[in-house]
Amino acid sequence: MADCEGPELFQSTPDVVGDGLKELHLQKEDTGQRRGEALSKNIIRRERPLGGDMSPSTVSRPHSLQSPRKQGASSQSSTVSTPKNEEVIPSSVTLKQQPGQPPKLARSTSQKVISRTPPTFDDYQSRTDEAKGTFQVIPGCTYSSKAIGATDHAMDCECAEEWDASVQANAACGDDSDCINRATKMECVGDCGCGADCQNQRFQRQQYAQVTVIKTEKKGYGLRADTALRENDFVYEYIGEVIGEGHFRRRMQQYDEEKIKHFYFMSLNKGEFVDATKKGNLGRFCNHSCNPNCYVDKWVVGDKLRMGIFAERPIKAGEELVFNYNVDRYGADPQPCYCGESNCTGFIGGKTQTESGTKLSQATVEALGIDDGDSWDTAVARKPRKKKVNEEDEEWVNKVEPKGLDEDGVTKVMATLMQCKEKWITVKLLSRIQRSNDERVRNRVVKMHGYQILNSVLASFKDD
Repeated sequence: MADCEGPELFQSTPDVVGDGLKELHLQKEDTGQRRGEALSKNIIRRERPLGGDMSPSTVSRPHSLQSPRKQGASSQSSTVSTPKNEEVIPSSVTLKQQPGQPPKLARSTSQKVISRTPPTFDDYQSRTDEAKGTFQVIPGCTYSSKAIGATDHAMDCECAEEWDASVQANAACGDDSDCINRATKMECVGDCGCGADCQNQRFQRQQYAQVTVIKTEKKGYGLRADTALRENDFVYEYIGEVIGEGHFRRRMQQYDEEKIKHFYFMSLNKGEFVDATKKGNLGRFCNHSCNPNCYVDKWVVGDKLRMGIFAERPIKAGEELVFNYNVDRYGADPQPCYCGESNCTGFIGGKTQTESGTKLSQATVEALGIDDGDSWDTAVARKPRKKKVNEEDEEWVNKVEPKGLDEDGVTKVMATLMQCKEKWITVKLLSRIQRSNDERVRNRVVKMHGYQILNSVLASFKDD
């Protein structure tokens, strides 16, 4: 494919995108799938609540994870008066009393994250060996079939080998490099032009952070950082058995019948899940927090999609490693949340987290150009409105005017296109490229594996 790329093809780039867009639009209304692409972070994890075992019917299913970007939210005023039919009791719990109805408990919290020094757990005893006895440790994901977890093969980057004699290592494709593969969330493989053992092979070389499993007071096992981590540092791969949706549903029932108290499913792709309940690694012990210091992201490694846990901010040694499950309700009741953060919703799952939330990952929202960031140009388009309760993601996105695509935004668009399986999202991303008249944007599209990715996208929907 690289041999076909040249200056004469560049001039036709807008037509290639336009033709592909038209082809996708022909069948857009037939998609019938109105859910956004879920990230990863879609984890289903059942916890044991404080004070007793959880009923087997109480399961929570996360649908998306936070990305490194924090989402701001308004806080409640401390001077707000309490309604006459409500009585405030300790722990921010409100007792609602309605005439002729039994009293109900509701937890109201501020969504503003108050800055505080993160607690450390240096004095907690290591329970790593004990925790390893609760499941089978495996070195990598296993797949129920060859097609499960498959994606287009990672591409060659344009980096050259940079041998650093002082550390006896190849410094190519590092965090500060302009590596195309790293920018589009692909790992370089052995035959890449950057040379062997470059810095963009963290999954393959299992370059995990130094961590210890500890026993928390209320959340069971947890994962502690033993060394300081920088923002976006690779913490751990989320490893388990990769299965399809039918297999997943059977296992849910099986685990209930086996009275398994804790089980963990993470959504890898549409209809594909990583099950770390019985087989996995230490990454499975990352707990939930409403104010996380980690996030989960998908990467292409070879011809497979893989899930990694990354540092969302600088993390001190001794901190517990946590990410936001942002779970969807999957059972009769939500689970209590014990993260202790000032913006804690009080529950993992349930209506407080899911009815008005999008199932799109933050990375997808940013690629679509509808993120409500500080860089929004109100002279070009209005800031996007919030998603309404029970509004489908596609319906919401269709009513929001996206930002114009600039050169810096191309990388996010191309990375999302590479991993996207939802046709309506693909159409929206291609539309952003097509609408841009900036020559720098088109040059960036070509540089970011544009021809290969667009060819792959069109091939994925060739039957449409």
